[in-house]
Amino acid sequence: MSSEADVLINMVPIRMGGGLQNSLSFLTQLARREDSERMIVACTEGSAVEDLCRQLGLKYIAFRGGPLGRLQFEVWDAYRLVRTKKVATVFTIFGNPPLRCGKARKISGFAFSNIIMEEVPFWNFLSPWRRLLAVAKDKVRLVLSLRADEIILETDYLRERAAAGVFAKKVLHVVKMEPSALVQRDTEVGTPSRSSRFTIACVAGAHPNKRVHLLAPVVARLLELGFPCKVLTTMPSSATYFQEVEEAFRDQGVADSLENLGPVKPQEVASVLAAADAVANISLLESFSNNWVEAWATHKLLISTDAEWARRSCGSAAIYIDPIQFDSAARTILTSISHRQQFYKAGSEQLRLLARDGKKIDRYLAIINHSKRISS
Repeated sequence: MSSEADVLINMVPIRMGGGLQNSLSFLTQLARREDSERMIVACTEGSAVEDLCRQLGLKYIAFRGGPLGRLQFEVWDAYRLVRTKKVATVFTIFGNPPLRCGKARKISGFAFSNIIMEEVPFWNFLSPWRRLLAVAKDKVRLVLSLRADEIILETDYLRERAAAGVFAKKVLHVVKMEPSALVQRDTEVGTPSRSSRFTIACVAGAHPNKRVHLLAPVVARLLELGFPCKVLTTMPSSATYFQEVEEAFRDQGVADSLENLGPVKPQEVASVLAAADAVANISLLESFSNNWVEAWATHKLLISTDAEWARRSCGSAAIYIDPIQFDSAARTILTSISHRQQFYKAGSEQLRLLARDGKKIDRYLAIINHSKRISS
């Protein structure tokens, strides 16, 4: 390992979900670039990030996990690493820059769309006390993120909102999503075979923002309309929210239309999608969803929340529904299925538009390298 590294790739904040999938995809592509020789990855001991860095031969240092380990990294370890490796730029793919980075230039990806779009009642599912705590944590996240010199967002819509609001005085970039390098259409990892019923995949963790429970009355209505279907989920079976989802399907009398695979690894997502006809993301709010690009890349119908933030990113490549209006949502899905080729074509066009500015890794590296020139 060389004694110096121009860039520190900070992946200590990465834990699970879309952030982990995007991070692993970034590293997979970075390993093929000469740029990687002047970079070092900071990650957590025993994490998927550490495992992949080892497999790919990337330079990395793993730090102790847990709250105390994270605090030590933020206050001391990152600062020492920046000084000993002569780091000019600290790039945090998702999350705030470390509390102490010396004079290094700080670039951070920001995916907390609820902080940018404050009008959305994102935490309303919580009790008043827990809601107050969640809002307080968001304020801390914002304060820490404001320490970055440059902020990377995932959509033009969020950049517009951020520039007019919480990040009005910051240098803002947009790096749009692309299908993960880990999602290959021919991947097979032993997930269920195709069902005779129309299968809607909800590839997400157990968070109430995903609103998967609202699909229960939609599915019940589809069955009443003579359309056999089921929902495929990827949540821990012991999670409180998944139990709420189960209860919702039981209450609607469609418990046998819910199948839970449990959590899946990023490299297993392709096989989950192979078992589905459609991908649904009916979240109250997202910054950008992996589900969108994965649906388009694998030629699956995309069912999305009918909201401006979704329409600005998905255009005509999604079936938009308000799941609370379950009857109209079911009829919209049923009508749209007969035009599936139109949606596949629109999805391919959305991917083409996303790729117009080059690969995601190239856009990240362009921002990093520009900042290196500024710092030098």
